[in-house]
Amino acid sequence: MNLEEKQLTLTADLLTSDGTQLDSAQLSLDPLGHVAMYLDQFDGDESIDLNRFEGLLRVRSDGSISATFIHTRPRQLATMPVAPPRTPVRTNSRQINFVSCT
Repeated sequence: MNLEEKQLTLTADLLTSDGTQLDSAQLSLDPLGHVAMYLDQFDGDESIDLNRFEGLLRVRSDGSISATFIHTRPRQLATMPVAPPRTPVRTNSRQINFVSCT
C-alpha cells in the first residue's frame, strides 16, 4: 500500500536464499493506492520456476509503503512476516523484505 499522497514507483527484486538477485520488476502505485499480486503476475524472467522458488522478495520504493504477504498452498493459507532490512539502507529509497517462500 502506498502511504504517500503521490504516485510511487516500486521495484520488486527476487533473490535467492543467499541474496543473489534473480530478477527485478517495477510497477507504479497510485497515491494512497494498493495492489494485490501473485509472484507470477510480475513482468519478469519466465524461465524462473516459481513453483519451486526458495528465497526472498524485496520491495523498494522512494516513499512510504506497507505490505502484507500471503502464502498459499493447496488447502493452506498463511500470512507471513514483512520486515525492514536487517542492515541499514543508505539510499533515499525504502525497502521491505518478505520471508522466504517454499
